[in-house]
Amino acid sequence: MSIARAAVLLLFFAAPWLACAATTSTVVDLPSTDGLRTLRILHVRPDTPIGTIVGFAGGNGLYSIQDSGAIPGAVGRCSPQVRNLQAFAERGIATVLVNDLYGMTDVQEIIRHVRSRDAIPTWIASGSASTDYLVGMAAGLPAEIPLGVMFGGTRSFHAPTAAQIRRTTVIIHHVGDAGHTGVELYNALTAAPYRERVALTGGSNSGCGYHLLEGLDAVYVDTVAGLMDKYKNTLASVPTAGVTAVEFYNASLDHYFLTHVAGEIALLDAGTTTRGWVRSGQSFNVWTSAQPGSSPVCRYYIPPSQGDSHFYGRGAAECDLEERRTADLPLQGRTVHLSFSPFEIKTLELTPSTHGS
Repeated sequence: MSIARAAVLLLFFAAPWLACAATTSTVVDLPSTDGLRTLRILHVRPDTPIGTIVGFAGGNGLYSIQDSGAIPGAVGRCSPQVRNLQAFAERGIATVLVNDLYGMTDVQEIIRHVRSRDAIPTWIASGSASTDYLVGMAAGLPAEIPLGVMFGGTRSFHAPTAAQIRRTTVIIHHVGDAGHTGVELYNALTAAPYRERVALTGGSNSGCGYHLLEGLDAVYVDTVAGLMDKYKNTLASVPTAGVTAVEFYNASLDHYFLTHVAGEIALLDAGTTTRGWVRSGQSFNVWTSAQPGSSPVCRYYIPPSQGDSHFYGRGAAECDLEERRTADLPLQGRTVHLSFSPFEIKTLELTPSTHGS
């Protein structure tokens, strides 16, 4: 069992943002996974948190957390995460500031520690010079750890790694931040089940500047809280695709057919008993169990006398309605979940039929 050294402070005893008696600030030194150093975090926690942000510093990657919980220097003055610790706490959001850009296994230990206290929706967050660090963490942390990803003031990143992120991901930046890469990062997130980019306006380019959202604290907190609430039910552990759905085409019939069932795929590929079908070249990964944010899908076979085709329905209501309306048609398989984002089908899941083959 790891032993952590913690200094617990009532927030009104420390820096100006430590002003609410209902919130506590805890400086924790966890042992690293190799036992060679300590992993320092500052945990700012309201009495009953509804979500947690685990934040990593931009710039040189250091928060330089003091024993008192204070964050000195420019990062303490300008970091939107640090400036708004109390405002987040007042919205029921806990913040964990990670002192350094620790390695993957050490970050896992930090997240384990945090979630052992509050098993609530948890986000990892960073940006600026640490954008690529967060990209690597988001793509590399084990799939069974349920996390959302939050970027701010983005800078350069490795696009192929970003394309491997399979977690809900949001990006917040200022339209006046000339160096931001928010659009490029959003476009690179091709595997993320949910993604959203929010471009803020207003504020001031003096002081900490547009890059660090000078003068936009209230807007920033509202934006973060809104995104956390919007996507709170999507942060289950990253699903693993178990099979592939394959599309076939029959030129003589001018029909397409889609299936994930291994036996059907093998039969059509062989072309011995069922002839004329070839792969169209289109396929996608599918899940074989229900996932958050998805809905049931069903497949009906329409006999030759009524059209010789298949019907796919989305949603329990549509599938149940069709089952009542077309009781004489064989239900070939009720798919478990079809997940949508606006204007884009993300994934299709199928399960073995309970009404025939």
